[in-house]
Amino acid sequence: MINWEERNRAKIPGSYKEWLRFSGKCRIAGNTATFWGPNEFHSEYVPEGLVIIGEINGDGEVVCFLKNEGVFVRVFEGKTTEINDFACVLKEIIKLMDDKLILSQERYLEILQKIKEKKGREKNK
Repeated sequence: MINWEERNRAKIPGSYKEWLRFSGKCRIAGNTATFWGPNEFHSEYVPEGLVIIGEINGDGEVVCFLKNEGVFVRVFEGKTTEINDFACVLKEIIKLMDDKLILSQERYLEILQKIKEKKGREKNK
């Protein structure tokens, strides 16, 4: 992290540094969110001064921080939304997860099997 900061003349916000120490690069609940380490940060397609650290929803929405201010920003379809702290970013992701039906592949296959069994019983009646 220190090397990245020196090379890019920017400061990674403290709350994101804590997150990286805890999790490193990670994916949360499938495509709900993905966050990267410093070697994968980039600034393509976002306003000047922003550094992209991850994606939300896998639909082009990104999470960034302002290079010199430590403020987090969500960017989607050209619209930016400021977020004070990485904990707030995580709260937003938890809210998204609550809004979605998230099933493990195992659970999905289990439900699919039960549906097939029920259709088989109905067909045999």
